[in-house]
Amino acid sequence: MSSPSRRAVLGALASVPVTGCLEMVGPTTQTTPTDRPGGTATPTADDEATTATPTPSGPVRRQPGDAYETNELSVTVSDLAVRHGMVTFEGVHPDPKWVEGAQFLLATLGVDGEQDPATLDVTATANTLDGRPDRYAGFAPDAPESVQPLGFALPTDAGISEAAVVWNGPREVRWPLPDDLVAKLASAPEFSLDGFRVPETAREGVAIDVELDVTNTGDRDGHFLAELGNGAISDQPEIEVAVPAGETVTASRPVEARFFDGAMDVVCRWEAGVRHRPVEPA
Repeated sequence: MSSPSRRAVLGALASVPVTGCLEMVGPTTQTTPTDRPGGTATPTADDEATTATPTPSGPVRRQPGDAYETNELSVTVSDLAVRHGMVTFEGVHPDPKWVEGAQFLLATLGVDGEQDPATLDVTATANTLDGRPDRYAGFAPDAPESVQPLGFALPTDAGISEAAVVWNGPREVRWPLPDDLVAKLASAPEFSLDGFRVPETAREGVAIDVELDVTNTGDRDGHFLAELGNGAISDQPEIEVAVPAGETVTASRPVEARFFDGAMDVVCRWEAGVRHRPVEPA
């Protein structure tokens, strides 16, 4: 019996029905009733595993003195205050600082965890503020390393109605100022040094009394800040005097008499300039 020709074999295959042979071509997609128009698909275990958890939006609020905790840190902002000037520590010794047209929002930043508080992204905000205020490191020689005093120079603005210290951490956290401090940011005290008195003579090593007459001509109570001491010494200690609005306060400080080249120069450095008073050896 002769073998069929190649043409006959191909012709026979062409007449075989294709039903049931689709699996040889490729995978098929099955349609379930819930995938049809108008149906509701039932989520699978894989769908639920890949569903993202919504991220909370908006800042977290804490009251001054309360902590915000993450897995690594506990951050606290406390001791909020408003001052016309502040003592900064940005060089070899502390110095008083003033910013024209602004006041300082003071805060103490505390961190419980393995991070230097000076490295945290902490700033301040107010409804009248455009951008970030200048930030300054305060002076607290007895504070532990986990505590950092800070100051933020906020422009004095009568339109201010809210302000806060802000940590830009894993989430934005705000410690809002109470209303009485917000009111202080709306107006500033203004000081004049009306009197600066020292004795004419003194004995070496004996403390003399130095007096200052400070007047507050501003709209609110405030704190006068200055350096006061022997001008021959590289750094004079600060003096801060609370002065109610519209009043004059006399403050005194003992200064040890030390003579260099037969003379002593008592100096007062404050926002408006420097004043000198000579003292002769007795």
